[in-house]
Amino acid sequence: MKNNLRFLFILFIGSGILNAQETKDSLLTIDRIYNTSEFKKDRQRPISWIENGDAFVTIERNEKEHDQRVKYISRSNEKSL
Repeated sequence: MKNNLRFLFILFIGSGILNAQETKDSLLTIDRIYNTSEFKKDRQRPISWIENGDAFVTIERNEKEHDQRVKYISRSNEKSL
């Protein structure tokens, strides 16, 4: 019985040490915030209303990752470059 308790105690302590090492790697750091893509999100580009609010223009990225100016008609959401 004592050997079983000793084994369980050692197992419990060992798992705690492993868990502590995992949390050390997952700590939030300045380097992790600014130098990984984990926290980067696509941002909404500003829009400009034109034609008395009947349309707006914004800048979007195309398939080649180039910026392009896009016009949307407000009522139909029709898109044109």
